[in-house]
Amino acid sequence: MEPFNLWGEAFVFIGVFSILMSIPCIFVVFLGRNMMDQIGYFPTKTPAIQMKIVMKLVAVEVMAFLLFVGFYLVFT
Repeated sequence: MEPFNLWGEAFVFIGVFSILMSIPCIFVVFLGRNMMDQIGYFPTKTPAIQMKIVMKLVAVEVMAFLLFVGFYLVFT
């Protein structure tokens, strides 16, 4: 059995993956915070506020998907 000697590459992989995971999460946090602020001011307009947020969330999901596809293509 050979010893594992790719620790540097493993830490780079983990670091890049962690950063790519946190970018969409940060965007979702800001969208959710803004949505909750709007719902707090206009509670009767909840469905309209949620519909305004949906397309932004879809854009974040597409961005996250493209980031992970790029990540996969770089590391394969």
